[in-house]
Amino acid sequence: MKETKMLRKLTFYAAVPFLALAILVGSADKAMARDKDPNVISSATWTYFNFVTVFSPNWSFIIMPGHRYEFNQDKPGVVNQPPGETFLLELFAGPVYTHKVDDSLTLKCGLWYYYMSFPNYSTSPETQISDRYSHNFEIVPIVDYKIAGLTLSNRIILHNKFYAKNADFTTSKERWGFSTTLREMIGVTVPLTEMVSATLSNEWFFGIIEDSDTKDMMNGARHLQGEPYFEVGGFNTNRLYTGFTFKLTPQVSLATQYVWETSFDPNNDYELTRHRHYIFLTLTYVLKMF
Repeated sequence: MKETKMLRKLTFYAAVPFLALAILVGSADKAMARDKDPNVISSATWTYFNFVTVFSPNWSFIIMPGHRYEFNQDKPGVVNQPPGETFLLELFAGPVYTHKVDDSLTLKCGLWYYYMSFPNYSTSPETQISDRYSHNFEIVPIVDYKIAGLTLSNRIILHNKFYAKNADFTTSKERWGFSTTLREMIGVTVPLTEMVSATLSNEWFFGIIEDSDTKDMMNGARHLQGEPYFEVGGFNTNRLYTGFTFKLTPQVSLATQYVWETSFDPNNDYELTRHRHYIFLTLTYVLKMF
C-alpha cells in the first residue's frame, strides 16, 4: 500500500512539471514560428475510426484506419497553389496491455503495426496507392494519472520504420532499412459533464535512429528524409492539440480537436518548413467481450 502511494506521488510530481514544460515548449515553438515565414502553410482534415475489442481487464486489440486530406495550401511566391488533397492513408493494428495500479494510476502499452500510404493525386493523378508506402511498427507506453478530477497523461510513441517504397529508393537495400522517431505527448483531460471532456496536449518528435544506407541520399539540395522516406534525426515536428471528447453512448465516443503542427528541417539549421492546421476527428467504438 505504501509503495502504491509512493508511486502515485512520484507520477504526479513528475507529470506536472513535464506538462508545464510541454506547453511552454509548444508555445515557444509557435512564437519562434511566427518570426519566420514557413515554406508551406496548409489546412487539412485528419480522421480516424478506432475500433477497440476488449478481451479482458488487461488485454484489448485495436484496428484503426485513418485518412488525411489537405484542402488548402499556400507557398510564398506561388499563385493558386493546389492543395495536396488525399496525402496520407493509415492503418494501425495491434494489442494493448492495460494495468490499473489503483483508482488513480493506469499503465498501458501498445505494440502496433502501422501502414502508411502517400498518394500524390494533386500533382500526379496517375499515382497508385502501391507507388508510395511504408511499413512500420510502434511501441506505445502510456501513463494516465487522475488527480482532483483531472487526468494527466504521458504517451510515448517509438515509431520504427523498416520498409519505405518510393520513386527515389530503387533498390531493395534502399527500401529495406530501419529508423526510429521518438514522439512524446503530454496532456491533461478535464471533465466538463458526464458526457463531455476538454483536452489540451503537446507532442514533439525527435529522430533518434537514422537509416544508415539512405540518410545521406539527396535530391538536389534536399535530403531524402522524412515521410515518405526514412526518419530524419533530431527535433523535427511539434503538435499542439486542443478540443473536446463527447461520449455518445457507453460504447461510442467522438473526439474533436484542432491541431497546430509545425515542421522543421534538422539538416538546414532547423529551418521552419511548414505550418499545418488540422481539423482532427476520432470516432471510437469499444466492443467488450467479457
